Amino acid sequence: MKKIVQFLLLAVFPLAAAAQNGPALSAPAAQPTIFAPGIVSAGGHEFNATFTPDGNTLYFSRATINWAHITLMESKKGKDGT
Repeated sequence: MKKIVQFLLLAVFPLAAAAQNGPALSAPAAQPTIFAPGIVSAGGHEFNATFTPDGNTLYFSRATINWAHITLMESKKGKDGT
């Protein structure tokens, strides 16, 4: 448990704080939508998503179904914009 708390304090929370100073996002969608199905939203526990200021990289957390392991994930925009 101590390692999880250290991870959150050292890795996740600073990323979230930095994202608050990033560019403004567009207006929210009228209806909730799944973000990047099969890439980010893979049907498990994905949370704490934040973009880099240029919007080309996304960092997020993914937990196993039983929350036994949490991994910090990175997803980068491809050269074709996807």
